[in-house]
Amino acid sequence: MARKPSLRVSRRGASAVEFAMVSVPLFAMLLAAIEFGRYSATAAELASAARETARLAMISSTTSGAAETPTTLTAFLRDKLVITPPNAPTVTITYTPANEVGGQVEVRVVYRFELIIPFIPESSRVVSVTRSYSRPIVS
Repeated sequence: MARKPSLRVSRRGASAVEFAMVSVPLFAMLLAAIEFGRYSATAAELASAARETARLAMISSTTSGAAETPTTLTAFLRDKLVITPPNAPTVTITYTPANEVGGQVEVRVVYRFELIIPFIPESSRVVSVTRSYSRPIVS
């Protein structure tokens, strides 16, 4: 005698399929959060280093007799970096009109931030982080 087919549907393996469907977007969001944290920390570090360097340049003008050169200011900025590789950023120091009281100093830092997310094509994995800080020269 033949058995009648059961009306119960087998649920074996359903959890594995559901996990596979949920895990990919979940891990993608986790990686995106990690990347955002890395980017934010790098941007904050560059902004802080630019601010500290502009402050040093602001108080050491040529009229005070203790002028810092752009080379020493760049070295000072690179010493402030902890997360970012020190030789990686491009540093530009500009005096307007000159390095004297009443002038303006601008410190600009540009860093090529490389993403570690594997889902993005290699041509799009580099993001430029630019931070600048400008201060009047007071002494």
